Amino acid sequence: MSSESLETNELIDLSSLQMVLLDTGFTEENVSGLIKRCSTNRGYDLPSMLYLTEGPRRLNRLLRLFVMGQPVPEAAIRDALTPFPLERLVATGLVRIGHSGEVTSQVCILPYGEIMTLRDFGADWTGRTVGSDYVMGVSASSISLALTTVRQQGEEVLDLGTGGGIQAMLAARHAREVIGTDINPRALTLTRLAMRINGIANVELRQGSMFDPVQGQTFDLIVSQPPFVISPDNIKSFRDSGMPGDTFCEQILRQAPDYLREGGWCSIIFNWGHRNDEHWSGRPRTWLERCGCDVWILRLRADDVFSYAVQWVRGAGGEAEGPDMKPLEKWLTYYEKMGFEMISTGVAVLHKRIAGKTWVRIDALEKQDAQGPCGPQIQNVFAAETLLRSLPEPGALLDVRLRLTEEHEMQQTLTLESGAWQIKNTQLNQRRGFAFLCRIDRMSAEFLSLCDGSRTIRSVIESLAQRFSLDFQRLSEEALPITVRLMRNGYLVPV
Repeated sequence: MSSESLETNELIDLSSLQMVLLDTGFTEENVSGLIKRCSTNRGYDLPSMLYLTEGPRRLNRLLRLFVMGQPVPEAAIRDALTPFPLERLVATGLVRIGHSGEVTSQVCILPYGEIMTLRDFGADWTGRTVGSDYVMGVSASSISLALTTVRQQGEEVLDLGTGGGIQAMLAARHAREVIGTDINPRALTLTRLAMRINGIANVELRQGSMFDPVQGQTFDLIVSQPPFVISPDNIKSFRDSGMPGDTFCEQILRQAPDYLREGGWCSIIFNWGHRNDEHWSGRPRTWLERCGCDVWILRLRADDVFSYAVQWVRGAGGEAEGPDMKPLEKWLTYYEKMGFEMISTGVAVLHKRIAGKTWVRIDALEKQDAQGPCGPQIQNVFAAETLLRSLPEPGALLDVRLRLTEEHEMQQTLTLESGAWQIKNTQLNQRRGFAFLCRIDRMSAEFLSLCDGSRTIRSVIESLAQRFSLDFQRLSEEALPITVRLMRNGYLVPV
């Protein structure tokens, strides 16, 4: 289906559709539960989904129409959508009524939280290779980017490469104004329709490549999920940049600081290639050094080139199933020419800071799943990192006031020794953001309990030394490295 057949006339009111869908149980929990239950290593099993959605429930009919792309009798859909008029969806081109009296959806609707997102149906349902203007939905990459975005109220936000618009719609909740850009007109059309369904009015969409649509403007926040796949093709706009290797991601990362205001934040998810015998961070670190921003590069995944190629050739937006090995051979030959043996996926978080010397930090977090939004944790880490790097010598930390954040928990393991419970192990864990597990001893726990921001580290250590009859100098030498580690992992925040 082409974007020309979709009607974006704002006079067609779609604002009540979101609530009608949610009221029927068309929620992220129910939809994702159905999909996960019927997932196989080759995609989604349509017969099982049809089996589980038999019966006259309103939710079953909506799942078949909007999630599975199946035709549903007109009378059944009218009933399922009540009180929302079916004619409005027909007028927009989102659904069609065939000669046989069955309704077919032209786009897939999937809830993310309470946001209704629009995307194209994949090859899983149609059996056809997706077109060049195919619009993807919310993916694991989209979620990773959303979780690692620093959000503040009243911002002006740029969503670069908006695609189906999920980042723009999330930003609309806290921003004063959002501009979403994309080179694919169909993606912008679906996003406009999604915004009307979700009642979002503070997002402006512009068509164009990279930063072209926002020349001369600066923003408080930039988020970007560009077509970051390292691909030899230039046939799918959501995946292929048409530029060699990872140079497209490099250009976006190098240019983004120019569009950030002082104090502004930027989160970009991207791919980059490297050899096995070189450090994974070498290339992106080179791109971002001396860019006028503090930078935190988080590697979330690493794939050998064979696994990566299979993922994209046979996976999302890939080729139709069949015995032809030529597409895979083409991708692997391309990587060999590029000198890539591994391809990493990560997020670069930037904070624009003109005063002082900026820094680049790297962390491999492949084994750390984010527990909810990481924005506050990221701000804490940046504040701590900037302070630590500005100190003239380690001992200067003694005169700093620190506060223990509330977003953590302490877990203790006890063992029974001589009839009494003894603490065997104490571990800190971040409850929101990346876990950053830290083992600590009893004295460290006592130290943290006194870090409430009201006194310096020197004063805290003096208090502990007096209480436990310990030497201040020796206790300081033990406490400072632990303090630095806890600051860098977001547990202790400068006041």
